[in-house]
Amino acid sequence: MLLCFKTVSNHPRKMLEKKFQEEKMNIHAYAVHPGVIATDLWEDMGRFECMSRPYNTVMKWIGRTSDEGANTVLHPALTPEVLEKWGGKYFETGKVVRPHNQANRSELRKKLWDRLLELTAVPV
Repeated sequence: MLLCFKTVSNHPRKMLEKKFQEEKMNIHAYAVHPGVIATDLWEDMGRFECMSRPYNTVMKWIGRTSDEGANTVLHPALTPEVLEKWGGKYFETGKVVRPHNQANRSELRKKLWDRLLELTAVPV
């Protein structure tokens, strides 16, 4: 599931970055994965309620706070050095990383891009 999310978030980033460059716009598109964030999202786990307390305890121990997660997401857009050197890249937990190979499949990127435009009713 996580690999799928990361791959899907990278396709629009690549398409937007390409379009911005073609139009000679000084704008960059980023894909960002903030890492594991400890929130109370899992407080009410329904029939799995017995797992809620251990899960939340572990998440609070290994996860980032909401503020740390937000900082990770905002970092590429608000840091001048990043804008100059790493425009249009994929970030995980505040660092540029190479996305999974699936993110480089141009035919898949085009298919996803067309579907996103269709779902959002953006004219081509």
